[in-house]
Amino acid sequence: MAVYFDHRVEAPDSSGAAVLISWHSSVCVLAVGSVNPSTGGCVDLYLQQVRDDSVHLPSLLQWHPTKLLLAVGWETGETMLLSHPSGELTPLPNNTHNACITVLEWSSNGGRLVTGDQAGVMAVWRVDARGKLQGSPLIKHDYSKPLTCCIFRPPPPAEDVAMLARAAVSGDESALDMFNWKKSNKRAAFALGSQEGLTFYISTADGSVYSVDEQARSVPLVSVESKIQTMWYSKRRDVLAVVTDSLLLSQFSLGPEGIAQEISKVKLSGRGVQHADIVWTENGLLITASGEQHIRLWDVELDDHYALSLDESLGFEKGELLNCVSFCTSKQVLAAGTSRGRVALWHMVTVSDQQGDTKIHWKLQTPAEVEGNISQLQWGSSSHLLAVCSSSCVVILSEHVLCSHYSQQMAAVQLTPTQLSLANFNTNTHITFHTDTHIRAVQVTKDMVAVWNGKYITVYEPSGQTLHSTGSFQCESPALVVHEENIYTVEPNRVQIRTPQGTVKQLLAFSEAEGNPTQLSVCGSYLAVGTDTCHVRVFDLTRREAKAMGVTKNLSELIPDLGALRSVRCNASGSQLSVLIAQVQKRLFLKGFCSFEIQAVWENMARMCVKSRRLDVARVCLGNMGNARAARALRNAEKEPEVEAQVAVLATQLGMLEDAERLYKSCGRFDLLNKFYQAAGQWQQAVETAETHDRIHLRTTYYSYAKHLEALGDKNLALVYFEKSDTHRFEVPRMLMEDNLSLEIYINKMKDKDLYKWWGHYLESQSDMEAALHYYDLAQDYLSQVRVYCYLGNIQKASEIANETGNRAASYHVARQYEGQDEISQSVHFYTRAQAYNNAIRLCKENNLDEQLMNLALLSNPEDMMDTAMYYEEKGTHMDRAVMLYHKAGHVSKALELAFATEQFGALQLIAEDLNENSDPALLARCSDFFIKHTQYQKAVELLVAAKKYHEALQLCLDQSLTITEDLAESLTVPKDSSHLSEAGRKELLEKIADCCMRQGNYHLATKKYTQAGNKIKAMRALLKSGDTEKIVFFAGVSRQKEIYVMAANYLQSLDWRNDPEIMKNIIGFYTKGRALDLLAGFYEACAEVEIDDFQNYEKAYGALTEACKCLTKAKGRSGDEADRKLLILTHRLGLVKRFIQARRMHEEDPVEAVCVCESLLEEKDLDPAVRVGDVYGFLVEHYCHHGNFQQAWSKIEDLRSTRPNINLSLYVSQTSLEALQNAAGVRLVYRDTDTHAAEDDEEVEEDENINH
Repeated sequence: MAVYFDHRVEAPDSSGAAVLISWHSSVCVLAVGSVNPSTGGCVDLYLQQVRDDSVHLPSLLQWHPTKLLLAVGWETGETMLLSHPSGELTPLPNNTHNACITVLEWSSNGGRLVTGDQAGVMAVWRVDARGKLQGSPLIKHDYSKPLTCCIFRPPPPAEDVAMLARAAVSGDESALDMFNWKKSNKRAAFALGSQEGLTFYISTADGSVYSVDEQARSVPLVSVESKIQTMWYSKRRDVLAVVTDSLLLSQFSLGPEGIAQEISKVKLSGRGVQHADIVWTENGLLITASGEQHIRLWDVELDDHYALSLDESLGFEKGELLNCVSFCTSKQVLAAGTSRGRVALWHMVTVSDQQGDTKIHWKLQTPAEVEGNISQLQWGSSSHLLAVCSSSCVVILSEHVLCSHYSQQMAAVQLTPTQLSLANFNTNTHITFHTDTHIRAVQVTKDMVAVWNGKYITVYEPSGQTLHSTGSFQCESPALVVHEENIYTVEPNRVQIRTPQGTVKQLLAFSEAEGNPTQLSVCGSYLAVGTDTCHVRVFDLTRREAKAMGVTKNLSELIPDLGALRSVRCNASGSQLSVLIAQVQKRLFLKGFCSFEIQAVWENMARMCVKSRRLDVARVCLGNMGNARAARALRNAEKEPEVEAQVAVLATQLGMLEDAERLYKSCGRFDLLNKFYQAAGQWQQAVETAETHDRIHLRTTYYSYAKHLEALGDKNLALVYFEKSDTHRFEVPRMLMEDNLSLEIYINKMKDKDLYKWWGHYLESQSDMEAALHYYDLAQDYLSQVRVYCYLGNIQKASEIANETGNRAASYHVARQYEGQDEISQSVHFYTRAQAYNNAIRLCKENNLDEQLMNLALLSNPEDMMDTAMYYEEKGTHMDRAVMLYHKAGHVSKALELAFATEQFGALQLIAEDLNENSDPALLARCSDFFIKHTQYQKAVELLVAAKKYHEALQLCLDQSLTITEDLAESLTVPKDSSHLSEAGRKELLEKIADCCMRQGNYHLATKKYTQAGNKIKAMRALLKSGDTEKIVFFAGVSRQKEIYVMAANYLQSLDWRNDPEIMKNIIGFYTKGRALDLLAGFYEACAEVEIDDFQNYEKAYGALTEACKCLTKAKGRSGDEADRKLLILTHRLGLVKRFIQARRMHEEDPVEAVCVCESLLEEKDLDPAVRVGDVYGFLVEHYCHHGNFQQAWSKIEDLRSTRPNINLSLYVSQTSLEALQNAAGVRLVYRDTDTHAAEDDEEVEEDENINH
């Protein structure tokens, strides 16, 4: 029988209440997840922690199948990998999961990790052989339903390694490809040993199960009615079984094509709860604990079910509920946790009846007890460990076989972890007593009871019906026996004989060949000892000291295939021994191949990989060869981009040096070829390669070759290559240190300052000061010269050197010497030359040298300036100096305060230049008042702007008529979203700035500020006053306002638009965009008059008037009666122009009719505004002259003169016609030059002055 020792996990105080536990599958490491409301959630691996600062629970813990790597999922969706014992923490990318982690599952070999959350997001991660996470997830899929559980499908059987190796060596390409698990075109990958199944099944809360294969394809597999709580896969039957939260068991047969077919559906008895604890065993036994008074078991394969309940006679209470279960396959023990803090244990026993049928019986044991309500159980990797998580603690139960001992009519039997039952058969007495510790071993004699807990031995003596302790001592001995009053324990290579108080009385030594004692047994007066090397020896205890009987026996020489000793016993006379051993059995691992043949196969195949450049196969070969160094070199070579370079590394490791050299050359990797030559000892080839192809490593190669030559003893040649590598200044003195004469000759020959300096230091260490000074002089090492001269007491010579050279280090050393001799002036002088101004300032303050102090402070840093200014201020003298130093040190506010306090107005003007918007506003206002008082208004304005007093600054500009420059205007402009002014206040300020600029005639700046204020109308007016046509046109185009379009067009009419078509185009465009159709009509009328007056082109004039009529027609509805009146007049004028044009056109065909039309036009009263009278009379005069009717022509001239006395005839009648008329009449006509216009005609239509309004 066995008992369970309880060991409470001593977690840190900050861990809080435990909620999850998880054992590693192969190592005795327990992970405990807990949460503390004040410090957050954490996971403890004994005393190692990973903490989440937010108050969230760890939702899942899952160990890697083989490595000490724990996956931790949190309520927040965060997932991380914790490595033990290093404590390295690797979080998964934050954007993967945002909901509680509900799925954490490793593949069989741990190469894949599946994570899933409450939101339905599933991700698959790749983990390499070192347990490192490989980047982003291989697969990420959103099922949009909470994920509940996941299982991997077991892998198929592995391939025959030996047969594939033989085929690969013989040149079979397909066999070679089988070794490459990275080939994209090979779906069936070859795996050495056990393959890793990458297909898995994942379920969602709506009862769906999906199959995800190696190619990341997720397909629906099966669907049940409610949420799936657990799944189980039977490898033997290829059956997938699922259990829902309503305890509905469904089994599905999985075909080779991934098609699932339901084979059974059973409603299991019991109460279905959401958080029932369900466990599957390897043989298909389903065990469920759902908070009832019994556990339900279903045999899936036999379709049988039954229940296990508690027995009150064994210590259980009535109404005790079973919350959780855990099954240990190796021990066939079922553990269940109860609501009262007890752990129930059932041993599964298989019994055969007379007919040969087997039945399973479950035998309930006495419970182990812990504190609180038990919520989780889990068996550890070591089957004797059981972790228990309760509401108050986490306890590890360790199984221990009940110990007992009988000697000298005394018997001791263990009842519980801390309780013994003692029986004395001589007196027929019985004692039951409790110890303070767990009992791992017990030894009794008639006068003594020794109890061992694994660390301490406690000795008790009987006293009536009780026992009392007589001694206790530390002892971690794995073996313990007692004889009379002696206690026998073991330690490496010896047996200790102790008193009951622990004092060592005697040591029984064993040699290293005999091994360490592990087994002790006493019978009668003889002690039998067994060692870990299978040696045994018997000792006689009848004497005062133990004495060996005979020689040590080596049982491995007597018993073939001997393993470890399990037990050694002797008889009462010491003449015979009984030995219990573990025998070793031979096993053949690779059938048909011996180890040497396999090694040769892998090596030959690896050499083939060099020829075929199959590095994928080479990795497999090296792994099976056990060549770790070559495998590591090949893995490190993967960073090289050239395949040839990687293959060359493989060839080097296999001893194929010629192939490696050829490969390095073929890929042009001369840097690696250089290293290859060096490693092979081919230094000449290495140097030649570096000189011709690898010059970047030339100096390194020279240096390595020099070190090699030095090791060979060739110092002369080594010296040459040290020089070539430019390391001779250090390496040559080191190499020639034992030969001072040669070293001195070399230094004098090289004439190198560094070598001179080094040799000077050496000579100084040898107390040869004169020679040292000589070499310091050659090295121009002035500090060393000054130091030596000061040491020799010649400070005058040292001062001369410092003054002549100006060397700062030398000057500093001399200054220190003078300071030590209290020669302050000299010390200050040399500190100044050394630019050690703080030391010079210190001496000046200590010795009241205030005159020198100011200049030194100005040369030094701001800290020294501040310190000096405070010194002046404290003394109360030279306050002007204090102000200046504060200012230079950057403490403007302090300088201003001191300047105001001492009324140093000259300094104020200098300091104010450094004031800016970051200065204190109150200080700025104070300074501005000062400058206003002293009529320095420009500076006052700048300070007011810096103080954010924009209105005051602007008012000062207006009051004092200060010119607002563009820089000043920009400084007065408050940025948008400023906290100093609202948006309305900001615009008001901008308009005031613009108004001021208008008064000063700075129209462009005014335009800018009006625009920033959002008042584009005023901005346009300011721009019109500037007369900048180009900017006016541009501004009108970007403003897109009717009023601005009209203003721009009005302005452009004031220009010479008659001779600039671009201006005319802009006028028409702006009037059109501004919807000023009446003004546009007026402009067209003006254009018509220009065509008539300047060019007598009535056709173009007619076109312009036509456009004017169109504009007035459109504007008719807007302007009312006025537009109608203008349109009527314009229509009449258009008709007159049309009649005149028709008369001119019909003159060739019907001159008489043309003359009649012109005569009728002359009778029109309002002809002149539309058609010039001179043009009509000129047409008639030309007609009559052309037909020789000079009398009639003269009559028309007379009529014109009577109508227009001052008219210029040459403008209307050609020169030829006038001359012919003069000759016919014999009269000389007086007319003006043709270069003048009819401006003298007082009845000419004047330009409408209101056209621009």
